[in-house]
Amino acid sequence: TGVPGVGHVLKLFSMAKERGIKTSANVTVSRTNLPELYENIAYPLIHGADYLLLNRFMPGGRGMQYTDLLLDADELNQMLETAEEVLRRAGKKGHVGTELPYCVIRDPKKFRFLQISSQCSAARYFCALDPGGWLKPCNHSPIRICRFDQIPDQIPAHPYWKRFLEQNYLPEMCAGCRHLSLCRGGCREAAHVFSGSLDSPDPLLCGRFPVDP
Repeated sequence: TGVPGVGHVLKLFSMAKERGIKTSANVTVSRTNLPELYENIAYPLIHGADYLLLNRFMPGGRGMQYTDLLLDADELNQMLETAEEVLRRAGKKGHVGTELPYCVIRDPKKFRFLQISSQCSAARYFCALDPGGWLKPCNHSPIRICRFDQIPDQIPAHPYWKRFLEQNYLPEMCAGCRHLSLCRGGCREAAHVFSGSLDSPDPLLCGRFPVDP
């Protein structure tokens, strides 16, 4: 975040470890901090973190003002491979918190310590409440469905919510892809925020590199 206090945060990891408290190192990766990712993962693990939650920088909110921080496919694979190497050496596990298009991952089967998902779970296995008490399919979502006290009446028939339940949101470019049993096109709400519609391509698939369907 650019806020001073790294030493204090690492000390908190050590204190939690001494007290038997399980902790997770949450690391968001952008084009700016990618070169120091190895250290950014290693330091909290050395100081006692038990797990890694890894995320790529995503558009959304003020993030749309900084799209130059988005990773491309090569940088994303560098992120994954770096995290796998650190976790392997530390003997720890972790996972990527945001779904990735399966076709951008160079060698999905090589990852033993880092869990990677390519299937969107929004509105099916989790949802989000914003600070105003509005329900959204995902924390990345620009769409408010209803207030929390209206959930029983509004959710079952809401057309936007049903698109997630029915997985009616695949980009046209994904039609006929051989990976459809493993992948639902990456992060659907990141695509929505970045390109304007729920069935838009994931930001990683927006013309930066050729995709092998």
